[in-house]
Amino acid sequence: MQNDPVNWTDPSGLKYRRCSRPLNGLSDEYGDVRHDYLEFDDGTQYSFNPAPGESYIEGISTNKKETGANAVCRKWSKDSKSDAAIKRRAERNLQKKYQLFNYNCQDFVDDSILGN
Repeated sequence: MQNDPVNWTDPSGLKYRRCSRPLNGLSDEYGDVRHDYLEFDDGTQYSFNPAPGESYIEGISTNKKETGANAVCRKWSKDSKSDAAIKRRAERNLQKKYQLFNYNCQDFVDDSILGN
């Protein structure tokens, strides 16, 4: 099945996966609080966080290398035709302002994947 050049092509050379890790045992009424980020098979990660010295409620965003334990990542994408576009959107979305209740890491990943 994987030896199928019609359905298993990777024109951009990229594959991505969505990763999540718990935030220091925090939870709310909906369950564990988590941090989501994107990881590409070329080693690039896009993580949407407030910059050092900024508030976790609202602040300038930054990208930092994820090193936290207990991260769970979904399988690599199967359809890599749009992965280069996802990476470009993630780079663009890093310019947005971090706002915990209006535009946070989950919103960043969703917008990067879905193209919003």
